[in-house]
Amino acid sequence: VEPAQEEPSAPEKQAAQELPVPAKPPAPLVEEPQVFEATLSKPSIESALGWHLDVLDPRHLFICRLVQTGTSPIETYNASVATALQIREGDYVTAVNGVTVSAEKMSEAIKKTDKVKIKISRP
Repeated sequence: VEPAQEEPSAPEKQAAQELPVPAKPPAPLVEEPQVFEATLSKPSIESALGWHLDVLDPRHLFICRLVQTGTSPIETYNASVATALQIREGDYVTAVNGVTVSAEKMSEAIKKTDKVKIKISRP
């Protein structure tokens, strides 16, 4: 025979009902990468990537405008990656196929191949 369990008192019942429900923890902030790499494939060596660059900074290439054609290598790349990894206006190119010497050398490296691996730095 099991011993009879006592019924909780009225104050105990009320206290149990008034316990606050713990709040859900806030969603973790997803920080965008400040530096990432992207590989762009051009249909041919002569093909444009789909951007306008400012080469006034001797060390980096500044992406001042993206060209919307619907088929540019940058648009193709951007459609295949998460928003945080998309190439944007205002980003800086800090390396092209391993070349980091100067903006001029990076610009030349872009023109020499149909596969362009770039390092992007986002301010």
